[in-house]
Amino acid sequence: MELQGYRATVLSGSEWDAIAHASKPVREMQQRLREQGLQGAIKWFNEEA
Repeated sequence: MELQGYRATVLSGSEWDAIAHASKPVREMQQRLREQGLQGAIKWFNEEA
């Protein structure tokens, strides 16, 4: 069943997920999470990012 591109969208979702997780901003946030924990990373994001 093809509902206006729904199937194609679902199938491409994992590709976009992989691309997004390989981006520099995501890697930076992951590093901050490891170093500062969740609260520290959120504080950094809200104040400096």
